[in-house]
Amino acid sequence: MDRSSLKWSLVAEMGLSSFYSALTRGIFLVYLSELGLDLAGISAVSAGGGALSLLVGALAFKSPGVLSSRVREKLLLVHALERVCWMPMALAGDPAVLAILFSAQSASQALSSLCMHVVMYGSFGEDEVRDVVAGRISAGAASSIVGLSLATALLSLLEGPEKYEVIFLLGAGIGLLSTVLMSLQDLSHLEGLPQPDGVEEGGRVFAASAYQLLLSSSGVLLSMSWIPFLKHVAGYEDYSIAAMGLVGTAASLVSAPLWRSLSPRACRAAVALNSVVPLLIPFWTSALLQYPLQGLAASTFSGASLLATYLFARYSRWLGPVRSSALTLAVSGLGQLTASSLGAALDGMYEVAFVLSSAAKASALATTMLLVPEVSYVPPHVARAYANAAYGITLMGFRVSLAVTRETLAAALRLVALTLALLTLYVIYRVAIALLAG
Repeated sequence: MDRSSLKWSLVAEMGLSSFYSALTRGIFLVYLSELGLDLAGISAVSAGGGALSLLVGALAFKSPGVLSSRVREKLLLVHALERVCWMPMALAGDPAVLAILFSAQSASQALSSLCMHVVMYGSFGEDEVRDVVAGRISAGAASSIVGLSLATALLSLLEGPEKYEVIFLLGAGIGLLSTVLMSLQDLSHLEGLPQPDGVEEGGRVFAASAYQLLLSSSGVLLSMSWIPFLKHVAGYEDYSIAAMGLVGTAASLVSAPLWRSLSPRACRAAVALNSVVPLLIPFWTSALLQYPLQGLAASTFSGASLLATYLFARYSRWLGPVRSSALTLAVSGLGQLTASSLGAALDGMYEVAFVLSSAAKASALATTMLLVPEVSYVPPHVARAYANAAYGITLMGFRVSLAVTRETLAAALRLVALTLALLTLYVIYRVAIALLAG
């Protein structure tokens, strides 16, 4: 394997993929808002994708051997399918159909993301993974600027729902170019990746997962509430909202190399700043303030996400490349599902959604300070003890809940069986009485 060539190919793949994503997923929430969907409607469309991502990640974590053979073929299949799924998206104006299509797209994206993480974690060491991820973030941000600029221009120039058909088809076509690029790579070194028998350092893996879950769910909830808030409450046009994404992408491009050059401990500052952003949104509705706020949100979220990547890259030596990638995917899917459930419950209460998003981000900060030894405020051995204690309590609670659920289901089944038996005896009794009377 030529490591240098694969690194550059992964960075280039992200460049093409981000251009495609900017023209599809980047404006999908704008498209849903244009159709009249509010926070609850957007959450309903998004929930299926989160559930399927969680399922895919959980199954891959349980059976990592599935991705230890024919990795290249599986990657190319789901990589292409993810992009093709966008082609009929703009033709379906019905929210129920959109929910089904988006769930299928999210499932294929989950598998594609899982395979890409396996390629990275299975090909490079901890420091090299950080370099590749930082390079992919920068390339993706630069490409997204071009893609979002094009999307913004098309949204302002074209009229009617047909404009989304043009944008989604164009984006899917460009995305397939990244699939062609990956088809040229030699990934034979990934065949038969060794898989650890168990999971070591369960407490530290739990702490990293908890951090990513809080960060992911808060980010999804913020996105799902911010865009419809601007559309339905602040009265922004769709191209203005798309332009905000452009500002955020530019901020990520500038900030990614900065966060990569700093120590992981410095990323706590990114999490702290990111937790303040949701609280300012309803008070700063002017475009002069919303645009810089979007830049602050994107740049700080970039640093916070890089910390999660660093932790999972480091812990992959205990989990193995496939399980590490699967856990990342499962936690992200759970975060999306959690945010979608909250969004559906909150409906149009945007201010409450912003407060909950801020609280989740603040909880993520507390997790890093108390439970993650690499970046904790307390001494590492204390953080490790806290993480193990939290892991033990959570595991015990899960087992108790599972046992209670099983007992409840068993009791319910016994009750149903008893009811059916009594009903059968009653029917027999009535039939016997009728026969005797006759």
